Amino acid sequence: MALQEKSMLNKEEIESVSQYLQWVKERHQVEQDGISFDQSRIYYRGQADQDWALVPGVFRKKDNGPDYDERGLLQQAHKDAWQEIKSCRSELEELVLYQHMGLKTRLLDTTSNPLVALFMACCESNNTSGCVFVFYPRNDTDFKYAELMAKATFHLPEGIIDDQVFQQFADSQSTVPNIDELKVVLSKPAFIEVPLSNPRITAQRGAFIIAPVLRQVGGSWMRQVHCDMDYRTQEDSGLDEHCALIPYHKKSEIMNDLAELGIDESTLFPDLPHIMEAINKGRYDKSRCKDYKLDF
Repeated sequence: MALQEKSMLNKEEIESVSQYLQWVKERHQVEQDGISFDQSRIYYRGQADQDWALVPGVFRKKDNGPDYDERGLLQQAHKDAWQEIKSCRSELEELVLYQHMGLKTRLLDTTSNPLVALFMACCESNNTSGCVFVFYPRNDTDFKYAELMAKATFHLPEGIIDDQVFQQFADSQSTVPNIDELKVVLSKPAFIEVPLSNPRITAQRGAFIIAPVLRQVGGSWMRQVHCDMDYRTQEDSGLDEHCALIPYHKKSEIMNDLAELGIDESTLFPDLPHIMEAINKGRYDKSRCKDYKLDF
């Protein structure tokens, strides 16, 4: 499907935190195609530029040169980061760890906290309007499917995949009885809320969408390796038709209001460099410091 996100998405202009919270409330009250969704599982993604594609890092265009080689990246990361990943119990945990460490993967960061998404939409003052997107998971067993998709990401070959390879992979998995179901599962995104395994994921209420591993070309099935994948145009992506547009001239004001609510660099990125940056910008909790005496 051709890229038509501007006509598909209803962008509602948001100029304050209070207006945004009302918009969020409305998102919890909607239905899609007559289907009532589990309203406790809504994911948000904030982007500082409304025109950026909704696409995982490994599928994004490089400024120059060839596209990212997903299998090559994973193989090199597995080789170089063996000390960090040796405690991972599954391919999904390994993939999440790589994402956290900055590797380009097929995971797209989201959050279950709408204020975190608003911060992400406003944190870059680049004279462009930001946007917050909403995703509604459609399946109660997404975590099981995500684990399966992560395994396929590591083990299925590139190019056209024949039924013998699918059958061998399906036989090794207890969750998929046949290759037809396997193809369906691997051709749709899965939504996952991972364990709160590190301070950043905990602070950001981090969640991920793992991109479809397969795409159908004619009568054949291939790995999804091209950067034309965009959740704004993907069927069954769970993307709401509404998104919050944050005008660029309102970003600074909203960021200040979020800081008053405890949403800033130091709380969402709880490491010393980000804490120091928050202090430099005057965004810190003065009440924690007022009775502390410096001995110099």
